[in-house]
Amino acid sequence: WQRKLDEYCMAQCFAHPLYSIISDRRGGRTAWSCTLSVAGETFAARHWYGGQYVQNAKEDAAELALQSLN
Repeated sequence: WQRKLDEYCMAQCFAHPLYSIISDRRGGRTAWSCTLSVAGETFAARHWYGGQYVQNAKEDAAELALQSLN
């Protein structure tokens, strides 16, 4: 989804998406998610992920952004 979003942004002459990783302490663990900004809008991943799955948070946010922009 990230690659597809990059391709879409290039085709539309948008700046590259800006990803921000966010964390939230939950009990003894930390949960991770992502927001991204592109074309003047901000999109947030739908879910929180374990540390080894932060890439999934970026993919989730990119999917939402692409569906919304397209």
